[in-house]
Amino acid sequence: MYRIKSVSDLQISPDGKSAAFTVAISDLGRAKRSSHIWRMDPDGRNLRQLTFSEQGENSPLFSPDGNRISFISARDGDSNLYLLPTAEGEARQLTRITTGVPDPVWAPDSKPIAFSTDVYTGCGADDACNQRISSRWPKVKLQFTPSGRIQFLKAVSYIHQDNPPAAVKFRNRAAQILRRLTEYPESGRLIPEFPDLPFREVYCCTIRFFYRHEGKTIWVVACWHGAQLPTEPAEGTDV
Repeated sequence: MYRIKSVSDLQISPDGKSAAFTVAISDLGRAKRSSHIWRMDPDGRNLRQLTFSEQGENSPLFSPDGNRISFISARDGDSNLYLLPTAEGEARQLTRITTGVPDPVWAPDSKPIAFSTDVYTGCGADDACNQRISSRWPKVKLQFTPSGRIQFLKAVSYIHQDNPPAAVKFRNRAAQILRRLTEYPESGRLIPEFPDLPFREVYCCTIRFFYRHEGKTIWVVACWHGAQLPTEPAEGTDV
């Protein structure tokens, strides 16, 4: 019952003759999701899958001239920007940075693409510098405690009731933000309500994720709406 196939990120080509979108299969029971980019005519004809990588793809976006589709994928281990011709051809990797590429925006002339990314102070756009500092942190994995997972799935389910595409976008964005913690575990802020406890938080939209960095694991212990008054997070991992 937790396996849900969702369509999101619908984009219409500048000439109105084509639509690109992602089709994702979400296994909410295991908190896993994979998505690929598809394309079709506005009348539903010529439906075809464009991307197939094991790591998945998201955020398709037509260039203003309609000749290319940009998308994001972690095919090389980091979320980077790729370009796919709308005629025929293979996708080409455009960026190679370890800090990831979220929310790209095409320029009106279809030449430059703007995006923002997190960097360390003093490094700026020097990716080697960012990678050097990042490598000082031990590689860690991300895990939910059972209670944290339940709260997260409830948040996804609540959004899905009224707006399924928004639920998929939230799930995708949350996964991206939480994955970043495995590289930058101290990037979250101390929880204002509990500043003396060994927990930090990151935001995704209006949702607060409480987490603790313990050894080689980031434990996501709670998930709260920003308007809620949170309770004190538990010290244990309750696993």
